[in-house]
Amino acid sequence: MRKGLGSKKFFVRLRFAVCSGEIFKQVWLKQGRPVGRSSYKVMTVGTAAKNSRTITVTYHLTDFSSSGVHNAFGLGININGKIEKSWPSRVNYKYGGVRLPIRKGWGDSGFRHTVYAAAGQGVPDG
Repeated sequence: MRKGLGSKKFFVRLRFAVCSGEIFKQVWLKQGRPVGRSSYKVMTVGTAAKNSRTITVTYHLTDFSSSGVHNAFGLGININGKIEKSWPSRVNYKYGGVRLPIRKGWGDSGFRHTVYAAAGQGVPDG
């Protein structure tokens, strides 16, 4: 999966999972000229067990690389996930695991975040 990540956002939807990833590249400049490079990947895997109302999102920070003159080790990585759209829109969520937003450092590993929606907030089928 890491090898074919590419440079554009992507989503893979399965019955009880969703995956996404992004590559972040930095070019370090001195007096307007490139002197170094750094990059890293962030991948997320969200899973929900059958008949569960909790989604667990595992964030993977991987493939850190750098060359030349850089300050990658001082680079802060700000991570903030959000639910773009809910149905119905009035659903209230409870969050667990690592709380977002979070700031990670260069070379830090991943973490887990959970989202729970209690029953009784939706509209019955019919």
